[in-house]
Amino acid sequence: MNLLQAKEYYEVLGFSVIPLIPGGKLPLFDLTFLKLKPEYAWAKAPPDANIGIRCGGKKHLVVLDCDEKYQPGTFRRVIKFLNSNSLSDKELLIVQTASQGGAGRHIYFQCP
Repeated sequence: MNLLQAKEYYEVLGFSVIPLIPGGKLPLFDLTFLKLKPEYAWAKAPPDANIGIRCGGKKHLVVLDCDEKYQPGTFRRVIKFLNSNSLSDKELLIVQTASQGGAGRHIYFQCP
């Protein structure tokens, strides 16, 4: 799947996506610009722009970044907290990140 296909896939799922610096994590445009419609930002983005998924929105998306580098056990503690607040593992999408040592995780879920 190329970046354009991934962008379209996320949009079909109902997520709001914004262009990021190619190969990076930072927005391609400053935050003032991002208040405009994402379609306008994408029209100005280079074809190799990376994809950022905005939290909130119609999907009420929440993403937690659990980085084990400075606080070992973070992921385990966050999962335990979410489970104790009625979010089961079945409601969580967990993605391993490219953090140092591969110990980082992003936890995606909806919060009504």
